Amino acid sequence: MQRILFFSFLFLVRILSFSQSVENLKYCGSDKMQKIFFDQFQQFHSSIINAQSRLNVHTEAYRKLKQASDSDSLYIIPVVFHIIHNYGDENIDDSQVKNAITVLNTDFRNEDTDTSDIRQEFRHLVADCKIEFRLAHLDPNGNCTNGINHIADTLTYVGDHSVKSIIQWPPDQYLNIWVVANAAGLAGHCLNPASVDTFPLWDGVVIQYDYLGSIGASSEFTSLVLTHEVGHYLNLQHTWGGNNAPNLPYWSPGDTANCGSDDGVDDTPNTVGWQTCNTAGASCNSPIDNVQNYMEYDYCTTRMFTEGQKQRMRACLNSSVAKRNNLWSAQNLIATGVENNTPCKADFNADRTVICAGEKVNFSDVSYHGISSTQWTFSGGSPATSTDSAPAITYTIPGKYDVTLIAGNGIQTVDSTKQTYITVLPSTGYTPPYLETFDTLSNTLGDNWNVINSDDEDGWKLSNQAAYSGTQSVMLDNFSNPFKGRTDELISSTIDLSSFSSLVLSFRYAYANKLNANNEYLRIYISNDCGATWSLKSLISGSSLATVKNTDTAFYPLSINEWKYKEITNITSSYWVSDFLVKFSFESGGGNNIFIDDIYANDIAMGIKDIKQISGFKIIPNPTADYLNLNFSNELPDKIELFDVHGKKIYSYNLNHEKTIALPVGFLKPGMYFIQMLSSSTVYNEKFLKE
Repeated sequence: MQRILFFSFLFLVRILSFSQSVENLKYCGSDKMQKIFFDQFQQFHSSIINAQSRLNVHTEAYRKLKQASDSDSLYIIPVVFHIIHNYGDENIDDSQVKNAITVLNTDFRNEDTDTSDIRQEFRHLVADCKIEFRLAHLDPNGNCTNGINHIADTLTYVGDHSVKSIIQWPPDQYLNIWVVANAAGLAGHCLNPASVDTFPLWDGVVIQYDYLGSIGASSEFTSLVLTHEVGHYLNLQHTWGGNNAPNLPYWSPGDTANCGSDDGVDDTPNTVGWQTCNTAGASCNSPIDNVQNYMEYDYCTTRMFTEGQKQRMRACLNSSVAKRNNLWSAQNLIATGVENNTPCKADFNADRTVICAGEKVNFSDVSYHGISSTQWTFSGGSPATSTDSAPAITYTIPGKYDVTLIAGNGIQTVDSTKQTYITVLPSTGYTPPYLETFDTLSNTLGDNWNVINSDDEDGWKLSNQAAYSGTQSVMLDNFSNPFKGRTDELISSTIDLSSFSSLVLSFRYAYANKLNANNEYLRIYISNDCGATWSLKSLISGSSLATVKNTDTAFYPLSINEWKYKEITNITSSYWVSDFLVKFSFESGGGNNIFIDDIYANDIAMGIKDIKQISGFKIIPNPTADYLNLNFSNELPDKIELFDVHGKKIYSYNLNHEKTIALPVGFLKPGMYFIQMLSSSTVYNEKFLKE
C-alpha cells in the first residue's frame, strides 16, 4: 500500500511539474534531424530505402519467430558517453551519467515501476525488453576506461550532427551518446538504423545535458528523453509514425493526418500524438491511445514499452543493418570489457583541496572496475591511513600533502598518488598590511598562492615578462586558449584581519581583447571561512577589463600606462577573521592574456593609487641596499615623502629643482617601502624593495 501511495504521489508531482513547465520543454527531434539528413544526402536515398526494406523484412520474420518461441535472452549493449562541453554547466559530473544508465536500464527492464499508474487497457502489454546497457570498460584500443569522455569543444552549443565529428567510437561496438549544451534546439535526436547503415559516422544519440538522467542538471521529469532516443536507435518510431525513409512527410504530434501513419507495431494504436497528460486521450477512432508510451511526447505519464515494441527492438538487434547484431556479440562484450570487472584504474576526488589547518576533507573513491577494497594513505592527515571508501580526513599542520589510494577486488589492485593534492593553509594568516608584488618569488608561485586549474591546461603562473612595478607579475596565458567559459582561479594564502575595523583591497591588472566581441570576466571573491564559501565583491568585464586597444598578437604590457588600478572597499565586518582569503577568477571568452600585480590589503589605502604619472622619471636600483637614486628628466616634484607598508611616514625631503637625488635607505629594515613625489598638480607613487 505504501508503494502504491508513493508512486501515486510521484505521478501527481510529475503532473503538476508538467503543467508548470510545459512551455519551456524541448522534445525529441529525431524526425526533424532525419529529414535534414535526407535533404543533405539525397544520393543515399536508394541505399537507405534498401536498408529499411531489409530491416522490415527481418523484423516481420523475427515477429513470426517469436510467436513460436519464448526465447528471451538478455542483450547487453556497451555504451560510451562523450560529454562535449565548453567548461560550463554542460560539463556534467560522472555521477549524472551513471544515474542516466540506471534510469535507462530501469525503463527498458520495467524495474521498480508501479504498474498501477498505467492504464488498465495496456497493463498486459507492459514489456521487460530484456535489453541492458553498460558503460564500456575498455576503449577501442583496449585501454581502461569508465565509458565517459569529457571533451572541450564549442560545437556543444550547436549540437547537430556535426558534434559527432569530434569523437566517435566504432558504432558497431558501442552505443555512442553525445551530451551537449544545446542539442540543435531539441531535447535529443537520433538517426534510425537504416540511415546510419549507409552513413555510420552519424550513428548514435545526441542529448541536451539537462535532459539526461534524474539528478544533477536534469530531473526525474526530463529523465525519460534518453529512453525515448534509444528507442529510435533500436528502430522504434514515434507512436504516431514518422519519416523513417526518404520522401515520407515529417509528422508533427497532434496533427489529424497522423491517423494515416503507423509506427510498425501492432499493439500501439494509431494516434495523432500527445504532448499533454491526458491518459484517457483517444484519436484515430481507437478506444484509447497508448499515451503513456515512451515513444510519445507526453513527459509526465510515460511508463512503458509494449510487447510489440520489444519485439521490434530485439529484431533490430538481431539484424546486420547498422551492425546492431555485433553490439551484443560475445566477442564484442569481451572487446569492450563490459563483462569484465577487473580493476584497471585507481582514482579519487575530494570535496575541497584547499583548506585551513584543523579542517576536514571528504574523499571519494571513483576507481574502476569491480572495486571492493580501498587502502588510503594521507600524508599529513589524521588518520594517516583508512580503508573506508569515503574517508573524512583532518589536517592540522599547514603545507601541501600527497594522497595515495590502492584499490582492488581482493585479488588484483591498482594504485594512484596525487602529489601536493591537498593544500593546508594557516588558520591564522599573514598579519597585514599584506602586499604581494611577486618580485620575491622564484620560478613558481610557491606557498603564497594556490592555482585551481580543473582543465589541466596552463593556469595562473609567475611571469618575468611584464610587471607594473619590479620585475614580476602573475599572468594567465589566455591568448592561446580557444575556448569560451573556461575558468581559472588564483587563491591567496590566509590573511589575519581579526584586529581590523575596515579593509582596502587593491591590485593592478593589464588585459587586451582580440576583438570587440570578446567578453571575458575577472571576478574577485573573498571568503571568511577559509574558502568553504565565497562572496563576489567585484566583477570587471567587457570594455572595462581592457587596458589597451585590441591586439591579435600575444599581449604583454610594455609600460605602466597599460595597467589599470582597482580598489575594493565594500568589505563588511563579517570578514574580519583570521583566515580571510582572496580569489581572482578569470572566465575566458576568446580574448588575450591577462596580468595581475601589486595585490594589497590593509585598513588604509596608503595612497598607492597614482593620480598622475610623472613623465621622464626613473628609480634605480630597485631593489636597493644603501641608496635610492631618483632621476627626473622632465617634470620636477616639489617634495618627496617615504612611507613604510603600514602607511607610516618615515621622512620628507623638499626639493630645490634637483634632477638627480640620492636618498639614503641603508638604515631601513629589509622589506617593501613607498616613495611619493608631490607637486602642486601631481601626486605620484612608486614602491621599492630594501634588501
